[in-house]
Amino acid sequence: MGEIRFLSLMPDEEAHWLRCRLTHVHLHVQKYRPASFKALSYCWGREDPEYPIVIFHESKCEEPMHGRRLSISENLYQALKQLRSESEDVVIWADQVCINQNDDDEKTSQVMVMRDVYQTASSTLIWLGPAADNSDEALSLIPKLLPAPYYQVWYDLFTVLKRDWFYRVWITQEVAVSPHATVLCGDMEF
Repeated sequence: MGEIRFLSLMPDEEAHWLRCRLTHVHLHVQKYRPASFKALSYCWGREDPEYPIVIFHESKCEEPMHGRRLSISENLYQALKQLRSESEDVVIWADQVCINQNDDDEKTSQVMVMRDVYQTASSTLIWLGPAADNSDEALSLIPKLLPAPYYQVWYDLFTVLKRDWFYRVWITQEVAVSPHATVLCGDMEF
């Protein structure tokens, strides 16, 4: 109990394929887990994953033919593309990749440690999806806390709050136990 996988997004200046490494670690043994990792809170979206990422084994990550393709949901794919750095690995935990979705026993056991994952993460990234429907305008409202009736901006904010993420059952646990949560919508974050 407590063994999980972390996903390392490999850097790419050209914005090509999403290349990743999966690392098995024991969550409760600090010397084996990354110094810092981020947990991703997001909505899967459609059930049939069709967006490919390439997963490499630790020792063969530079040899393209040793990568294994894995299809993920469009929403997770967009989040990973947004999070990928041009210069360094980004270590995250995302359930769709870090839990074997074809193994019911593993899924059951991993649900038991999800609280620990979000609690141990350096931060929780809340992916609302790409920017759309004036979401930039709406999200800029939150830090300002406008007291006046700016109807269009409030309407834009309510449009953002109707996104699927806000209707997920797990968000309370994912955000409540996280030491720091960051909301991402397109390239805007706060």
